[in-house]
Amino acid sequence: MPQNSMASIVPDLAIGWSWNEDGTELTMPLRQGVRWHDGKPFTAKDVQCTWDLLASGWSPVYPCHVSPRDLRAHPIGTGPFKFVEFRPNERIRVARNPEYWKPGRPYLDGIEWPIVPSLATRILGFVAGSFDQVFGVTIPPLQGLKRQVPQAVCDVFPANLPRTLLVNRTAPPFDNPELQRAMALSLDHQA
Repeated sequence: MPQNSMASIVPDLAIGWSWNEDGTELTMPLRQGVRWHDGKPFTAKDVQCTWDLLASGWSPVYPCHVSPRDLRAHPIGTGPFKFVEFRPNERIRVARNPEYWKPGRPYLDGIEWPIVPSLATRILGFVAGSFDQVFGVTIPPLQGLKRQVPQAVCDVFPANLPRTLLVNRTAPPFDNPELQRAMALSLDHQA
């Protein structure tokens, strides 16, 4: 479907959901037999401790048996691919998760994402056939891209991504109201 709706949402790790009569409590039964990439079971405890730590619009769930510091260096999830390597300003590599809970998936052995900070360089790589896709293209360069690669599928969509600044207001120096005010004033609220 070109646009999400409540009717188009399909449960995945949660096998469904239901609301209480007042609409104040949401129940989401979890799929059984799902494991984290390190082999430990995915449980409601992971969901609870993640949301107690930080719940966001993206609503990721983290393995609570792994410290956030370790997750930043070596991410662990329940998905079809396992983290292999991150080389700053070079690439990210993942490999097929043979223990993935969806039978027969994933279809690929792995994925490698080259990290190319320059949009112009990414576009040139796409035109040359080095990349299968490119993101972040604005309308003016998109016109030239369509002329150079007429067979490319070029979708324009609004990127309603949240830009979130999370601050622990109880820990120094962020407990200082003047610093909080300065940070708030530094944000471009109109943008």
